[in-house]
Order: sequence, then C-alpha cells, then structure tokens
Amino acid sequence: MKAVRSDNTRRLSGYYLILLLILLIGMLGRGFHFYLTLGSDDQRWIIAARALTGTESVSIPVHFYPRIVWRCVLALWGLPWGLTLEISAILMFLLAAISIVLVALIARLLFSERASLLAAAFHATYPINVQFDPTTLPDGLAVPLMLLAVFLFARFLKDRRTGLLAGSAFTAGVLFAVKEYFVLITVPFGLCLLFSQLGFKEKKRYLTVLVLFFTLGFSVDFLLHAVESQDPIAHFRPLLTYSARYEAFLSQGQANPSTLHRIYYFVNERFDCFRWVLFDYGVVGGFLMAFGGLYLGFSSRKDQGCLLLFAGVVTFVLFLSAMPVSFFPPRFVETQSRYAMIFLPMLAIGAGAACSSAWTNLSDKALRFSSAALLALVCLWNLWVPNSMAQRSGRRLEMVGIRNCLDGAGKFGFSQLVLPAHYDELVPDSYYQRGVKLTFAQEDLNMPLAAYGNVDSFLDEPQATAFFVPLTKDQSISQKLVLLGFAPVNIQVPETSLRSWLHKIGIRGQGQLVGWLYMRNAR
Repeated sequence: MKAVRSDNTRRLSGYYLILLLILLIGMLGRGFHFYLTLGSDDQRWIIAARALTGTESVSIPVHFYPRIVWRCVLALWGLPWGLTLEISAILMFLLAAISIVLVALIARLLFSERASLLAAAFHATYPINVQFDPTTLPDGLAVPLMLLAVFLFARFLKDRRTGLLAGSAFTAGVLFAVKEYFVLITVPFGLCLLFSQLGFKEKKRYLTVLVLFFTLGFSVDFLLHAVESQDPIAHFRPLLTYSARYEAFLSQGQANPSTLHRIYYFVNERFDCFRWVLFDYGVVGGFLMAFGGLYLGFSSRKDQGCLLLFAGVVTFVLFLSAMPVSFFPPRFVETQSRYAMIFLPMLAIGAGAACSSAWTNLSDKALRFSSAALLALVCLWNLWVPNSMAQRSGRRLEMVGIRNCLDGAGKFGFSQLVLPAHYDELVPDSYYQRGVKLTFAQEDLNMPLAAYGNVDSFLDEPQATAFFVPLTKDQSISQKLVLLGFAPVNIQVPETSLRSWLHKIGIRGQGQLVGWLYMRNAR
C-alpha cells in the first residue's frame, strides 16, 4: 500500500512539475510579446474602473460602463496601489495563468493526465492567447470565469452533486456583467442535461437548478448597477444602440456603403472565425486546433464531456458568425480575432485529448518520439507567431511612437505635446510622468481639422509646442502646420517583438512609420 501511495505521489509530483513548466513557458511567451498599450481600449477600461471610486475626471463613451463586474474587479485590484495599466497588467498575467491551469484541470477530469498537459501546452502557446491574454480587456476575466463554470459542470457530470451545478450556473450568470455573450456557455450545460441518461424527474430538477442559479448570477449585474447609479437596467441601454454604433464603424471612410460592399463585407466577415484559427495565426497550430474540434464532435455522441465542449465550440462559433443585430439593413455582430478566445480553450482540450488518444495507439517508439518532437515544435512556433503582429493590434505601435516622442522631448526642444481629440482616453497614465505637458485638442465637427480643433489656439501658449499627427488622421492638419512654420520628423518604431527587444539593448533598425512629430525649427 505504501509503495502504491509513493508511486502516486511521484506521478502527481511529475504532473504538477510539467504543468508548472508549461505555465512558465506560456508566461515567458506572453512577456516577450507584451506591450503596455496593446490595443485601443486598454486605458478606457482603466478610466471606467476608476469611475467607480470617483477618482476619474475623463469621460469616455457610455458603452464602456455597463460591464460592471469587470470594472469592479479592476477597481478592487487597484485599491492597494492605485489603478494603472502597469498594475492591471499584473492582474492580466495572473488571469492568463489561471486559465491555463483550468484548461489542464478540465482536460484531466474529462480525459487523462497526458491529455491535460497537452491541452495546457496548446492553450498556453496558441498565438491569439499569447497576443491578447496580457491586455487589459474584459476577455481576460471572462475566459477564466467561463472555464471555472465549465470545470464545475464537468465535476457535476462525474459526481451529480447539485451544489456543483448551482455553482456552475451562478458563475455563468455572472459572466453577463463581464462580457455579455459568454453567458451562452449555459447552452451546452442545458444540452448535456437534456441528452443525459437521467430520468425525466431528475432532468427537470437539474434544469430548474440551472435556470434558478443562472438567474441569481445574472441578477448580480442589476444589483451592482443599482448600487452604482440607482439604475438597475443601466447595462441594457447601451446595448440598444449597438447596431447604430456598428453601422457607423462600418461606414467610416465610406459615406454611403454600396450594396455590393455590404454583401462582400458580410460574406467575408461571417467566415472570420475559421480564418483566424486555421490560417491567420499559423496553419499548423490552427489545424491542430481543428483536429481537436473534430475529435470532440465525433466523440460527443458517446461521451458527455465531449458533448459539453463541442456544443460550446459550436454555440460560440455560430454566435460570432451569424448573430444578427438588425434585419433592415441586415447587420451581424462585430468580429475580431481576440473574440476567438471564447472557444479556443475547448479546442485546446479537444486537441490534447485527440493527441493523447493517438499517442496511446502508437506502438513504434520512433514514431512516438517523432510525434512528441513535432508537437513541441508546433508549440514553439505558436509562441513565435505573434512576433510580427503588433501592427494588427489597434494603436499599439502608435502609442509606442507617442512614448518615444515624449522621451525625446529634451533632444527636440519642446515642452508641450498636442495630441488629437479623445486621445486622453487612450494614452496611459505613465505618459504624464515624462516631463512633458500633454494637451488634447478639442473636437470641432464643423471643421475639416476636427481631430485637432483650432490649431491656432495652441500657438499663443508660452511652452514650446509640438504636434503628434498619426497616420490614421486626416492629413490636412499636416498641410496647415507646414504653412504655420512647423516641420515634420518621422516617428518610426520597432514593428516586431524581437526588434523591440533589440531596440531596448541598443540595436536599432529603421522601424515602421506610425506618424509625424511637427515642431518649429525641427532638428
């Protein structure tokens, strides 16, 4: 008996040691590609969270305020040391680590320890996760919460304890206040109960528990909004304007989108989920994930765990591909590559289970070692893929360019930097600590230079003033600045993760143009 116990202890020690190694590699990969300002919305979520404590004066669009559990978590995290992007980044890395561990625990519960470690490795190294996990976005909290709900429900499938089902349903309900459509994880829960071998009375009882505790979790949103603003349905008001906001986004650059343009955009966008996973972030890793999805699908008829995961993948893919937000004209939900984070954990678990099953059926040692080496190479390649994707991540490189302008203020000889309107919602707090006054132009929609308002109003101030003009803005401002005696300096930044690290140690290349710094007597 002691010998068996000792063997089990050694086996578990080896398992947790390998899981810890996978976790470490995953975190190092995220750290290698990490930028403080990864996308467009990072600082806006900091502002929205600080509004809860009354410590924020900047106002942002109303649709950033409804996700109140996400805002509360950020605000609570920042209470001991102050909430900034530097502080929230630590939280995001912790949440990413929790997600990797939960993927491993779910795969271990439903399949095996080998499948668990493989699933954790695939999830820890998949490029979309590596690129977006450290970002201060609600997806970072929604994914581990969803995985916790799945883990509790998977435990329920094994033990049939009502408390596990209640905890799973409650967690799924809370997800609405983090990111709305993550609550769809309850669809697989309901399907598993409906297609189980239980009797009618048991099914009815468990479905009642599922609905009741989901409703309780869902009601957390109403309660927190009632406390914050005395408006329990505050979450739903911005949702009613989603269609109009998305139409405005689609229409940027085109005053009247043609019917052909709408059709092309619709068809192209509806297949985004497949393009992201299979091609955009690496064909080999993508088809490995697809292999996992197929394995779950073909096994779902005989295994409730596979049904749970496969139904989750199908539900979320269908939502992202075909969920209408209006019918006249027809519009569907916006898609971005990071939205795939909702179903990638399930594909990773399926891929881990599929590869583990294939390994078991391999009798040739050379073939086994070759397969293991191939999977290791796939994971390493996955970690490398985000190296050249910085330019796809909103304003990541643009924010790096602004930071470089601030750092070079002494060399260029300016003490005030003027940025476009609304950039006070985007630049991190640390940019105010670099010895340069940041001024944000006031938007005037009646002027062609709307992003900067009245340029002349900045010229009478005593400070030496410079203007940062990003590539994304109307370049008519550049013409006016030149007429006023300003000269441009190209602002170029390293466009890959590797070049960014080389830049930090003094090895500098040309970089990618992100905008211009306009100054008088530019040197």
